[in-house]
Amino acid sequence: MAFTNPHLACVADTIHEALGAVYIGVYLRIVDGQFKQRSADNARTIWWKLVHLVCGLDLEETDAR
Repeated sequence: MAFTNPHLACVADTIHEALGAVYIGVYLRIVDGQFKQRSADNARTIWWKLVHLVCGLDLEETDAR
């Protein structure tokens, strides 16, 4: 089941109009409970999965050193 927040949907539509059809948006819940405690780890994990698994970039392409 997916829930849609009308305010976030409006923002997403605006971004879609500005950037076109290809973009990735992520909403991370980080303000309470276990989400707050693990927010940094969760953000890193999700970023890594997006960059490497979804976008298909390898470690050499994404090494920021």
